[in-house]
Amino acid sequence: MITNVINVLRVFVDGCRRLLAVWLLVLALIVMCLATTSPAIDDLNTLLSRNFVRQHAIPSFQPEPVSIGRIVPYFWTWPFYFAGWMFLLGGVLEALVHRQIFQIGVFVRSCARYFWRFVRLLLLEVCVKGLFLLVAMEIVIAGPGGSILPMRLYLCLTALLMAMTTFVFTYAAIRTIAEDRLSMVGSIVAAARFVKRRIVSVVILSLLNIGVFAIGAIGSIVVVRPETISDVPLFFAFLLMTQLVTVLTTYAAAVSYFDEQLVQPRQRSVAV
Repeated sequence: MITNVINVLRVFVDGCRRLLAVWLLVLALIVMCLATTSPAIDDLNTLLSRNFVRQHAIPSFQPEPVSIGRIVPYFWTWPFYFAGWMFLLGGVLEALVHRQIFQIGVFVRSCARYFWRFVRLLLLEVCVKGLFLLVAMEIVIAGPGGSILPMRLYLCLTALLMAMTTFVFTYAAIRTIAEDRLSMVGSIVAAARFVKRRIVSVVILSLLNIGVFAIGAIGSIVVVRPETISDVPLFFAFLLMTQLVTVLTTYAAAVSYFDEQLVQPRQRSVAV
């Protein structure tokens, strides 16, 4: 077990080195994130102020029950962000795989080449996670019919399934790039086998990535010190930047792990 942890730590450090090798790309993505996310931040701030802050600040305020129909309008910009990220992801993963930044023309061609593949992959992920979220929302809205233990058990199971889905689709995206796969279903099946055989290492690696987000979130709180609703947009900006860095770290570490487990052994066997 200790050997496994040390190996995962080494892979995580190698993933961080991959990010440092393409630091200019990371900086450009952060600047783009800060420049384009103001509509989403405004919607999240409105959702927070209208439905949560007033509930605690105004004793007579009666909030409406939580429902998907009330929440969805505040996320109308998210499909555009997802589409933009699907376009950039191909170039980002190519840069992480090769540890170098390509010329802008090569980068754009890589983005365009994998765009529709990742769109199909995203749609599959949305369908799977959407099903899990719908089930979880129905459980929360219905409330505990008897004991609260079954509801907590269902919610924990939903969170576990969501996490496993994230693991699988992360490695599915990497296999799409590394093996130039055209079938996203094939990428998902291959990624599921990869995760199943190495589930302990994948979980440890994911916990390290969660630690990156936790450090960034704590740092955002310390820097911004949000005390009023007017501080929330700046706090969300720092939080979204932290999330972007966490996603990049996740992909970089996953690329390093995939490279160590499959690519390098194949190269050694071919050389022999």
